[in-house]
Amino acid sequence: MDAKHRNFVLVACICLAIATAVAYSRATRNPFMHVDDQNYVTENPHVQAGLAWQTFTWALTATDAENWHPLTWLSHALDCQLYGLNPAGHHATNILLHALNAMLLFLLLFRATGARGRSLLVAALFALHPVNVESVAWIAERKNVLSTLFFLLTLAAYGWYAQKPELKRYLAVVALFALGLAAKPMVITLPFVLFLLDYWPLERIRGWDAQSLSKLKARKHRQKNRAEAVASEKVFPVPQLSKNCHCWLFALAARPSPSLPNERTPSNLSEYIRLREGLRTPSTPTLPTSVKHSGPCAWHFFIPIHETVAPGGCSH
Repeated sequence: MDAKHRNFVLVACICLAIATAVAYSRATRNPFMHVDDQNYVTENPHVQAGLAWQTFTWALTATDAENWHPLTWLSHALDCQLYGLNPAGHHATNILLHALNAMLLFLLLFRATGARGRSLLVAALFALHPVNVESVAWIAERKNVLSTLFFLLTLAAYGWYAQKPELKRYLAVVALFALGLAAKPMVITLPFVLFLLDYWPLERIRGWDAQSLSKLKARKHRQKNRAEAVASEKVFPVPQLSKNCHCWLFALAARPSPSLPNERTPSNLSEYIRLREGLRTPSTPTLPTSVKHSGPCAWHFFIPIHETVAPGGCSH
């Protein structure tokens, strides 16, 4: 990268950081919310203890808030150690993580496409779009901005690995992916994104369009071997981590929760089974009926739309 491009990248990253900080600066004046913030911070003695050894051991096995995300717990514990129960510091951490994500997205797009202006525009849209307000301005949604950070870092590491496939680079991809899963299990979809990157922009898989295949019949076997080699990178341990995370979450869903009504578990599992059976042998295009909840913030697999936008409702 020449000096002109380096200066543009530096200025663009600074502008993204400033724009993000200005857009979300008022969030630092907000108090803790009475929805989930108490579970994650204000009424959680493990988190308030800071980064003590007991916090590490608790975070690795905790299933509080109906999730397994030890890295998220530790990030909240670090905030408590730094800021105590001052909500401004916790909000500031969310804003900082979102600014880092916007800058990282710009760098990834610019590196992949070489289009400076368009990459900056997309990153700015990501940084300022209202769809991200909940994740940034809600302390309990730390898991979103934190998992996004490791999601993007994993994509960057995979591009680095694709340039020169080596074991140490592959292990870096796996480690970042594992940290993303430890922040929020939603990162479980990342292996499929890596396949898309192999097609474009990395172009590790080529000649899959009809015209190219008709011209490359003689090289069909070599092309097949290439695709198999790319796929084999993701056989283990990347999908294995995803599978283990999925099994852990399903086991978590089957456990009774002290914070929610005990009838939640059998009803949710029955709805899950009914959905699976409906996908296997569909009869009518209807979704399973959600179970009536006993409180305004009871969580279900299927939530009516009017409940998701009602004041005081849950949003997950």
